[in-house]
Amino acid sequence: PDARKFERPACLWDPKTVMERCAAYSELQLVVEEASGLISGDVSGLSDPFVKVSLNGEDVCRTRHVPQTLKPRWERSFQICVRQPTSILSLKVMDQDLGTSKSR
Repeated sequence: PDARKFERPACLWDPKTVMERCAAYSELQLVVEEASGLISGDVSGLSDPFVKVSLNGEDVCRTRHVPQTLKPRWERSFQICVRQPTSILSLKVMDQDLGTSKSR
């Protein structure tokens, strides 16, 4: 028997980028206002927090970092294109310079 008969056909699109070419399922407006009760990330007892936003595991946007505070205010709005109805949105509050020491 001819083994080529059972080969899978070649994919016409790159599965990693095909969703980028599709029309958006929806558009999400995300507003990141503020945070409180954050844990210190620096030796100073404060942090330089920012928010990183991911959609389906890929980073899509981030806020600016706010220096030396545990109660940051970002007041930032983002428009995020959602291409799949089952998408997962993730927000992480992180410290800009976690673990580094700065002399002033």
